[in-house]
Amino acid sequence: MGRDVIYVVGHKRPDTDSIASAIAYAYLKAQIDREFEYIPVRLGDINRETGYVLNRFGVAVPPLLGHVHIQVRDAMTSEPVVAHRGATLYEVGNLMLQHHIRDVPIVDDDRRLLGLITERRIARSFLEELQNFSFGSECPKISDVLRSVGATLLVGEPRWSLCGRLMVGAMSHEMVRRHLKKGDILVVGDRDDIQRVAIFMGASCLVITGGLRPHDEILREARRRGVAVLLTEHTTYIAGRLLRLSTPAIRVAKPNPLMVEPDSLLKEFADELMEDKDGVAVVVDTDMRVEGVITRHDLINPKKKRVILVDHSELSQAVNGIEDAEIMEIVDHHRLGDIQTDKPIAAYVEPVGCTSTIIWGLFKLNGIK
Repeated sequence: MGRDVIYVVGHKRPDTDSIASAIAYAYLKAQIDREFEYIPVRLGDINRETGYVLNRFGVAVPPLLGHVHIQVRDAMTSEPVVAHRGATLYEVGNLMLQHHIRDVPIVDDDRRLLGLITERRIARSFLEELQNFSFGSECPKISDVLRSVGATLLVGEPRWSLCGRLMVGAMSHEMVRRHLKKGDILVVGDRDDIQRVAIFMGASCLVITGGLRPHDEILREARRRGVAVLLTEHTTYIAGRLLRLSTPAIRVAKPNPLMVEPDSLLKEFADELMEDKDGVAVVVDTDMRVEGVITRHDLINPKKKRVILVDHSELSQAVNGIEDAEIMEIVDHHRLGDIQTDKPIAAYVEPVGCTSTIIWGLFKLNGIK
């Protein structure tokens, strides 16, 4: 991760002293302080004299700084944890636990946003299961189930999809015959009778629990009828819960989450974020690629831009948004202006001909050539 930036900035309508001071002081600070990255900037076009001086000594014109308002990029979590389209709820849930997060964007291979998984969405999906559960249109592949349940594939192909209802074979074979429908997935223990009925009724998959391998006869019949058979060491209860988590996460993702661009002003976006039901927005670029995540919590104490003011100390001459920035130092040879700070700072103010004279003295003071 890069160092935090401090902008060294002169006044509006910059003259040679303002530009030279910003360049020289940024260089000096970089020599004596490695904690921050010091960047000289300007607030307007340079004049002919300044252009000549910079060209004469082979120094680049500082970049233009439009404002120092707090932007979304200043408050967001950069490089957030993301999951790809094929990730299961089990895998996304593990990401949340491992990284102590509550929201995971779902992205394609180019990191473009497809949806957003939140703890709230996952909880809602489990509540909906109380009424009825089937994998629906977003069916997991057997390979997804193997990862989620920690199972071994005895019959079938990893690429096969499972789209039926999930059932637990904790009943008589007569009840299984009555309720099981073609294509359903049955989780069952060491019950030969129920396993045979499920295969006969056209189940798409048997998940055998407790590490109890079925008889070869049952495996042969399952292979003949195209019924997948998985074996797991988990109990029937645990296997059923994990099987539920093998569904693709995109199935329960919020398809159109709140989005914002990183350069948006935070104060203009804050109300929209506060009103969002999930209290989270995905930060995307113009191509919908995910750059960050921002939550309501990030609004509490957003990181201000840091600036050092050279050759001025008046609001009317300062960069736009100075009221939102953290002023670190002032170096000036003019009268003290009306800029206020919220904590003590270093200020170098002397009645000399130019600010560059003060900075020259600071070079000598610090033993920097």
